[in-house]
Amino acid sequence: MIKTIVTGAKGRMGSFIVSLIGNDPSFELTAGIDIEDNLADFIENCDVVIDFSAPSSSAENAILCARNKKPIIIGTTGLSNAEEGAIKGASKDVAIVYSPNMSIGVNVMLRLIRIATQTLGENYDINIVESHHLMKKDRPSGTANKMAQVILEGLGGNKEVSHYEEAMAKRKVDDHSIRICSIREDEVVGDHEIEYRGTGESIKISHHASTRKIFAEGAVRAASWIIDRPAGLYTMEDVLFLKTCA
Repeated sequence: MIKTIVTGAKGRMGSFIVSLIGNDPSFELTAGIDIEDNLADFIENCDVVIDFSAPSSSAENAILCARNKKPIIIGTTGLSNAEEGAIKGASKDVAIVYSPNMSIGVNVMLRLIRIATQTLGENYDINIVESHHLMKKDRPSGTANKMAQVILEGLGGNKEVSHYEEAMAKRKVDDHSIRICSIREDEVVGDHEIEYRGTGESIKISHHASTRKIFAEGAVRAASWIIDRPAGLYTMEDVLFLKTCA
């Protein structure tokens, strides 16, 4: 049985994860941590931490887990470069899965984007549109930023990234940037679409999330996978073995 602590346990994602763990006989919830609690008071009695708290808290929790040799799954988005740097530093001492989106489907989409970008090269203009609920704080979403990162890796970093809110302006002839448009409306869980537009054709890859349960399921899967892994910074692609795909 995997003894698990969930941070951000009272939040939207945290509550889903707590529910899943409670119904999984291979897991035991040893603590549900929220803003009024201190992870340090519970850290000894666990095998893994699942963190969906806040950017500054996630960085601090990663450092604490590294100090106590407890692997951690981090699904929090909106982290600063400094906070991401703290997580990367902590991963030298403990295994960390850090992913802006724990959905299995989204990570398959990222793999398809990697293949499409490497195949199409720089001859296609690229647009990304992401839609989320009104309460989502970060723009663009962590997933949209990850999509852009995958594209830049495939193109050797030879593109600029431009951002729009609610609507994307008509592309100018000399604009070949990766364009991201962030839309906030109603109770949209999370929609992402990427379009590669070339001369005479366009290709679209999209993912629609109808429930947050898919992110919770991915986080729990990652928690099971990370046990006994060597120190290092991992992603959901590692968890799903997508990096071994052609």
